[in-house]
Order: sequence, then C-alpha cells, then structure tokens
Amino acid sequence: MALPTLTRGSPAFLAASVVMLLVLGTGFGLTFSLSKMATEVVEPGTFVFYQALATGLIIALVLQVRRKLYPFPRRFLWLCPLLGLVSFVLPNVLFITAIKHLPAGLASVVLSTSPFFAYLLALSFRSERFSAQRIGGLAIGFAGVLCLVVPESALPSPELLPWLLLCLAPPLAYASANYTLERLMPEDGSALQYTALSMLSAALFCLPLYWMEGGSYLPNYATRGDVAMVAMMLISAANFAMLFTLLSWRGAVFTSQVGNIVTLTGLAWGWVIFGETLTPWMIAATALIIGGVLLVNATRRRKPKDEPETASARP
Repeated sequence: MALPTLTRGSPAFLAASVVMLLVLGTGFGLTFSLSKMATEVVEPGTFVFYQALATGLIIALVLQVRRKLYPFPRRFLWLCPLLGLVSFVLPNVLFITAIKHLPAGLASVVLSTSPFFAYLLALSFRSERFSAQRIGGLAIGFAGVLCLVVPESALPSPELLPWLLLCLAPPLAYASANYTLERLMPEDGSALQYTALSMLSAALFCLPLYWMEGGSYLPNYATRGDVAMVAMMLISAANFAMLFTLLSWRGAVFTSQVGNIVTLTGLAWGWVIFGETLTPWMIAATALIIGGVLLVNATRRRKPKDEPETASARP
C-alpha cells in the first residue's frame, strides 16, 4: 500500500510541518542533557570529533545514495573548512567545556541568544534596517542575560558565573557563521552538501584534539555517558535532516520558531534527567530571553524563493 503524498498547503501538510517542528525542537532540546551526560566519559575535543564525523558521514552517505553529493561548488573547498572551524569546532568545544559545569537547562537558555548577536552583526554591517521593535527585543533579551549575571543569587552557585559567560561565546560564533554563510553561499550549492563537507572538515580539525586527549576512546554502551555519546551522534544527524526538510517545506521564518521550543524542552529535559530546578532569577531570564527572541525574529527578512536557505549547527 503506497503512502499518501503531502500536498503543499493542505491540512495534512501543515499538520506534518507542525509535528516536525515540535519533534525537531524536542530533539535539539534533548542534546543539551545528552551533551552534559557525555562529558562524564569524554573530553570536549573527542566529543566534537565524533559528533562532526558521524553527522558528516551520515549526511554524505545519504547524498551519495541519492547521487547528490557531487558535483559541489568549488567555493566549498575553502568555505566549508572555514565555517566548519568557526561554526562547529570552536563554539562546540567551548560549549562542551562549559556545560560540564552548568545545568543543561540553563545552557539551552543561554544558547538561544544567537538571534541577538545576529541582528547586532547585521546592523553593524548595515545589511538590516533599524527597527524599534527589534531593538526593543534586544534590550529585553539582554536584560534577561543580566538577570543571570548580576544578582548573586541568580545561579545555583556563584562559581558557575565564569562558565555562564563562556557559554555566551558559542551563540556569537553561530551568528557570525550564519552571517558569513548567507553572503558567501553559492547559488548552485545545497545546504546538505555544505553541512556534510563542513562537518567532515570539522572532524579533521578536531583530530589533533582527539589525539591530545588520548586518542583511544571509541563509542560504546558501557555507561550512560557512552550511551549519550552514541545517541548524540544519531540524533544530531536526524536533527539536521529534519531541519533542512522543514526549511524546504516552510522556509526560514517558520523554522526559526524551533529556537524557543529548543529552550523550553531543554529546560524540561534537564528537569527530567538531572532533576534541575530554576531559581526565580533564572525563570525571569528565560521569559525575557524568549520574549526578546520573539521580537527580534518577528520582522525577520523573508528570503526570495530562489535564495538558498542556510542553517548553523544549532538553531
């Protein structure tokens, strides 16, 4: 019996889009807790090496089976290694270093600040117009960050503050990479080709770190940390597949809503897996940051239909 096809714009198509958005957000939200769990058995370089290698190989294999891996634009030969380093290796090594000390739910809140940095970069290079609404969103969002940084009672422990500040570096890196990719992405290149090649390049960059950290770890199922590593490798590849499917179905504006789902489910998974609780300041910060993101993204520029959609390693 053949599966029914989805007609664009039909109720079934719209329902499938919403379900995929929720599944994608829940999957990305789970990766924060899995990442924290994996740090029980691996160091940051090893973690990022296996995540990049697995994601790159799985997506490359899918493209090869579909005969869409080659040819790819020559610009990818330097663009993919560059952005693989900037958008995946550096931010994720910093993120894994920080999340070992931070609550997983809190990390999901901090990483959701990427749209703030993206808009600031766009304003700096005059590629976006000034918008009072979006500036208001920035102010509200950064007020949320201050709720985490300034009060002594904001965090479960004052010793977490340096790790919280370190966790702000990855959103800036993601925003910078997205800004660069949006302007340098070749018209004849696909987002999946870019992802496969940039992830494989990222794995090569992480190989020295892997050897410096011992070079002996192999994925297995011996402990919960090992299981989390394997789960992360599979979930990351599945998340990217869903992300680009959703982008092709509904576009960047609809897909951008996944960010707030990631934040909320990241908090929920942290509570379920680690029993994490929020301080009153953390609750206020979460509400302000989510509200700020909604305002910043509300008037997000819609891309022309022939302009390629792009995405970073995290939403």
